[in-house]
Amino acid sequence: ERGDRLRLSDVVKLYETGSEGTFLSMRLRKVEGGFALKGKDSLIDDMLVDMGLQDAKPSVVPETKSETKQKDDELKLDAHGHYLYRRCVGKLLQLASHRPDIQHGVGILSQGVAAPTQLDQRRLKKMLRFLIGTRDVELMLIPSKQHQGNAVEVFVDADWADQVKDRRSTSGGVMQYHGCTIATWSRRQACVALSSAESELYALGSGASEALGFATMLGEWQEEVKPILYSDSSSALHVVKKRGPGRMKHIQLRFLALQQWREEKRLEFLKVHTDENPSDMLTKA
Repeated sequence: ERGDRLRLSDVVKLYETGSEGTFLSMRLRKVEGGFALKGKDSLIDDMLVDMGLQDAKPSVVPETKSETKQKDDELKLDAHGHYLYRRCVGKLLQLASHRPDIQHGVGILSQGVAAPTQLDQRRLKKMLRFLIGTRDVELMLIPSKQHQGNAVEVFVDADWADQVKDRRSTSGGVMQYHGCTIATWSRRQACVALSSAESELYALGSGASEALGFATMLGEWQEEVKPILYSDSSSALHVVKKRGPGRMKHIQLRFLALQQWREEKRLEFLKVHTDENPSDMLTKA
């Protein structure tokens, strides 16, 4: 009797190339050899209307590293401006789930949600102008023929003490499976790193946790994998390859687990050049 009332209103069928569907504020499209993910255009259109940027010129970057100081930088927005700011950041968080090119900037904007200032609003408008010119960007999930086997590759990077207020660093990571980017993150580190090598080590720790979690899930599906972590920091990789903290006795003990995981051959750690590290864009403007 209840069978007639339990039905799916929107069924996404992606069998043939070109077929489309929507799921969780995301447009899915079948392409040759894989799929393409894209955020709803209505999210961008709504934000442009809220901020009065319908006719604005696009920006080539989502954020600026060195911003020109203005007198009203610390001036708080009024109640209506605060509401619009929160509303736009909420929509940006939906888009950022599959847009690694804006994740770092959205993270910066999220820090101002409690009490946004004129500076935060200018940063928001910069991000929206960038979206005007990149609204057709899609995340392509197409397995690469160059990636044979079940290799899980994780690229990590860190920007040391980039947060001026508390000098905490930012970690970034890109996880790829069969050459497809399946997860990205841009996170502020929980503690203050006393050196760039330490901040890179913390980034390796976050990447290792993500990699082992994904490998465990695949193991439950009878897919045995050995994650490979890439970092452009020779110092952090050196710490992982030796035993004990050495001169870095102050680091959190849980990050020394990287040494044990390497010895147990659960993870492999390799060097990648900075110019070839895709996680670099997740740590800085």
